[in-house]
Amino acid sequence: MVNVCKVGGDIISLDPNILFSRLVLMAERTGEISEYFAFELTSVPMSLFKNGYLRKPDKPSLHRKSVGHCNKELLPCPARYVVDGGYLLRKVCWCKGSTFLDLLKAYVGFLRSKVGGGVVTVVFDGYAEAPSTKGHEHRR
Repeated sequence: MVNVCKVGGDIISLDPNILFSRLVLMAERTGEISEYFAFELTSVPMSLFKNGYLRKPDKPSLHRKSVGHCNKELLPCPARYVVDGGYLLRKVCWCKGSTFLDLLKAYVGFLRSKVGGGVVTVVFDGYAEAPSTKGHEHRR
């Protein structure tokens, strides 16, 4: 996200506000607005980025809004749920001296209390060395 572009062999510095103003003037003069604004003015959607990094997602508010609009009658029977394993690790308390079986029962009990019936898949995603969608979050 740099405000320069290469034209031929020359590197030209661009001010997005001036570029936008010039495009508006050209569109007003010719009346062909759609031609001038057919393409994005940036290489990435600015609504998704801030200070060169992806904006921080607000997953809890997305969850609240989506669950509030969920119509239980429209869910397939049996319903299928995918749960983030990292979320689950933070929500279920590990008691000192617990065995694996105790922890398993605690996780299953937590999921049953939240989900009820249906099929639950818990996903634990790892981070490989290759670039991922969470790279910006790691750098932040």
